[in-house]
Amino acid sequence: MNNLKHPEAPSSANELPQNIHKPINRAFGLTFKWSACAIGACVLLYAVVAISMSMNSPKVSFDPIKRFRESLPVAKSPDQLAWPAYRDALVEMGLGQDDPKHKSEGAIAAMTEMLPSDKQWPVASEWIAAHQPQIAALCAASKRPMFGFPVATPISDADAALFGKNTQSGGIFYGGTIDNADVTVQPLVCVLLPHLNSTSTASHLLATDMLLAVDQGNGERATRDAEAMMAISIHVQESRLCVEDRMGIKFRLRATNNIVMALEWKPSIFTDAQLKRLQMAMYLVPPALERPDFRTERLMFEDAVQRFYTDDGHGDGRFAPQWKQMETIAFMESVSGEKMYDKKVGVINQFDLFASFLSQPFACFAIAGRKEALDHYDASMKRLIGDPNDSLSDAVKAMAIADKEYVESMNAHGARFFLEGILMPDFSKFMHLWKLDQARRDACAAAIAAELYHRSNKKWPESAADLAPLCDGKAPQDPWNGKPIMMETDANGFRMWSVGKNGVDDHGDLAQSKKSSDDSGSDDWVWLAPRGNLDRWETKN
Repeated sequence: MNNLKHPEAPSSANELPQNIHKPINRAFGLTFKWSACAIGACVLLYAVVAISMSMNSPKVSFDPIKRFRESLPVAKSPDQLAWPAYRDALVEMGLGQDDPKHKSEGAIAAMTEMLPSDKQWPVASEWIAAHQPQIAALCAASKRPMFGFPVATPISDADAALFGKNTQSGGIFYGGTIDNADVTVQPLVCVLLPHLNSTSTASHLLATDMLLAVDQGNGERATRDAEAMMAISIHVQESRLCVEDRMGIKFRLRATNNIVMALEWKPSIFTDAQLKRLQMAMYLVPPALERPDFRTERLMFEDAVQRFYTDDGHGDGRFAPQWKQMETIAFMESVSGEKMYDKKVGVINQFDLFASFLSQPFACFAIAGRKEALDHYDASMKRLIGDPNDSLSDAVKAMAIADKEYVESMNAHGARFFLEGILMPDFSKFMHLWKLDQARRDACAAAIAAELYHRSNKKWPESAADLAPLCDGKAPQDPWNGKPIMMETDANGFRMWSVGKNGVDDHGDLAQSKKSSDDSGSDDWVWLAPRGNLDRWETKN
């Protein structure tokens, strides 16, 4: 029994805590070791994914400029094209950018919207009178079936005579030559559109000449100018870029305003035949141009997708921008125009650019894939465009609902579809613009019908039904409520009006009415108020 050995008891009290700490230290060490291994594995996996992404970068599969050019109409012969004649007439007037005469007092006054009561009217009218042959050339050119401006092609010497020699130095793009194979560029975003200013100049000159013709009692010249203004508005929309469509609508607003002004001021200068020509001019717009066409904007987005996404060959791919494209994103944000929503993913400084680039492996999972991005863009576009068959009031209501839903959606999921948020134009207001354009032309046609009715019956119409025979058998309707347009003759004379956006009938109060319907007015929209003067127009300028 005495030979049995027993475990020795601790020799001192200090040995007990050390023995207890050993398992804890081992556990902590193992935890630290495995955590370090896990972190290292994650870093390695992240690096592998990053390397894989860098080896499978986006590739440009189509030329957006070529595809855009192929979508444009082709003339059968040069004499079908209006642009060369427009250009030559403007150059002959001394309006080329390199011609010092384009800054003359008369030229500036003639290109400014004004009325005969304005201080600069004598200067403008004198300049217009001195350039009647060129004004006539503009009108003659407007009768040609095609516009024919060579969008997205190098500026020719003939065009440079109008735009200026410096426009030839950069080719077809802002900022110089662009290589389509370079994924860091956006060719369609940078295409030069110098013809927009030139067509706007031509429209302004015709508007001034029309008012001068009315002032001089020349109904034929005034009618010719109005027809030419409408034709130019159609020509400028030929490429179907959003900015061109907006310009066309703006030109038509200028034409309709001038016609209604002439009817209220000096209607007697027009013959019945000339009035009917003016009425027909309101319906010159082809059906295809009476609704938006966003194929070019869709092409622009598709081009951006091919430059920011890989392509798996089956219509899908992942978001994989290159370092230089981080700055491209920042640039596109700065020029994307009106924000559709409060962007929370903007890259606005170098730190953000660097952080965005480093986060690419995560971003490929957080940001929508190629197919999902394109499908979401198409769905958003369809929702924001609305129904082309909606009435003006229904279009406004639908616009507000669609805009609200889109803002909420993008605020909630904007990071996933941020490329769409940058490039999506403000489509929600586009259908409204088209509906207003149609309504203005219908109003102008009804105003002409009222004048024709007055001539035939020696009195003004009493109801919209009276005008039906002069409006293709249909009584003019108020575009805001779908009811017959209202009219009245009292001690102040005849007037015809719409209730306007707010739907409240103010009985065509001229003191509050707007000269043309827009999306901000809350008062009546007076279609016609003959007074033998331009007082109500002068107060609006």
